[in-house]
Amino acid sequence: MRGREGGRESEIERKKQRNKEREKGRKEGRERERKEERKKK
Repeated sequence: MRGREGGRESEIERKKQRNKEREKGRKEGRERERKEERKKK
């Protein structure tokens, strides 16, 4: 039982990590778009 609970916790941690990576990617994407817009102008 203890092992199962630990596995569940690690799954949640993995999901949190994925969300963090996703947020980071979104922020980087926005910055890239801004830079491209500046170049066009």
